[in-house]
Amino acid sequence: MKKLLAASIVVLFCASAGFALGTCSRTSALTDQERFVRDEIQSRIDESIEAAEANDLPARMHYFASDLTLRLVDGTVLDRKQIRPRSGSNVLN
Repeated sequence: MKKLLAASIVVLFCASAGFALGTCSRTSALTDQERFVRDEIQSRIDESIEAAEANDLPARMHYFASDLTLRLVDGTVLDRKQIRPRSGSNVLN
């Protein structure tokens, strides 16, 4: 029974992986607009990674929504201006 279950899972996984690859293939080159958007997204990802590695909270929050709020475990709600790094802690990790 376990072998049948394992085989079924492998078959379903392979089928779904093949389907996902098939739906994402491109037959034409990117347009200038698509290339611009791709580069902009990659730039923001790179900035986010650099800020996370540097533990730079203001840089990490640069593209966050202006009305960002965080709810703490005790129920306290902090708005964007109240979210500040404290020594020895990182709010976003």
